[in-house]
Amino acid sequence: MAAPRNTDPYQSLFSKLCSLYDNTLQSDIKSNQRYLQTYWHIGKTILAMIGDPNRKEQYGKKIIIRLSDDLSQKYGDGFKPRTIRYFRDFAAQYRATDLNAAISWSHYRALLGITDTTVRAQLEQRILNEQLSKVELENIVAKYRKVRSGNHAFSLSPRSASPGIFKIDAIEPNTQRVVADLGFNIKRTLTLPGITPAPGAHMTQISSRNFTPVAIETGERYCYIGTPIDVIDGDTVKMQINLLFDTAVVLPLRLRGVDAMEIDTPEGQKAKRALANLIKNQTDITVYTYSHDRYGRYIADLVTSDGAYINKQLVEKGHARFLKMK
Repeated sequence: MAAPRNTDPYQSLFSKLCSLYDNTLQSDIKSNQRYLQTYWHIGKTILAMIGDPNRKEQYGKKIIIRLSDDLSQKYGDGFKPRTIRYFRDFAAQYRATDLNAAISWSHYRALLGITDTTVRAQLEQRILNEQLSKVELENIVAKYRKVRSGNHAFSLSPRSASPGIFKIDAIEPNTQRVVADLGFNIKRTLTLPGITPAPGAHMTQISSRNFTPVAIETGERYCYIGTPIDVIDGDTVKMQINLLFDTAVVLPLRLRGVDAMEIDTPEGQKAKRALANLIKNQTDITVYTYSHDRYGRYIADLVTSDGAYINKQLVEKGHARFLKMK
């Protein structure tokens, strides 16, 4: 007489998973490809039971926890609820025929955090080409998700300031010549006709040969007119910053409040192109500089001649996330 069939859906599921895993453990061939296929089929089997959208989410959670307990009891550690969910998501996001034996399970786990199939395929190619470690890949994925889900409500604004202000750093003894601090640690010795300002005074040029003292608040003088030279990445641009007295300096500027993906990612390339389009054909951009970042770049706000605040536009159009300033 034939044994009665097991009609308990959970026990049937558990038996299938054990059979799949046992076959791999007992096989003489324990390659990465075999384990990937096993994990995929385990996930597919779980999906067949709890992947039905008509089932309540809570039902699926209970099944995963129960599977974790029973599989751990049978095979030991390694079947935490998170791992069971990885198996399920692995089967949901990949086809068995698409799995690459040269990509490890730990890499695939990290890739499950990327839902955009184009981005995920590009990262798979980077794993192969650059031999990315698990940690390197996890860092890339984390940054991608952070930017994608980041805050696109930009709450900063450029401070009150006007270009063309410089500071009298010192006065040469027995002369009418002054040492002018133009900013960025650049100083020029010059004569201001008809004026003998005190050290520490702030001046502005009102015509080719006329200067006048100005009263300003702290930080107001760090404002210049600049011309873009190159876009380095989605939040950094190289600018020629025009100071007074035919003096200019070329510097990389990190956009204040803007955090774009790394340049070697598809999203980073998109952000770079977006920044390039925003400053395209702009020759007179007002640059408001602040402190340095940890790489020595000046942090800056950029405003075009027609009033467009570049930092804000990048974030609000979704090319970068808002980076709250401390």
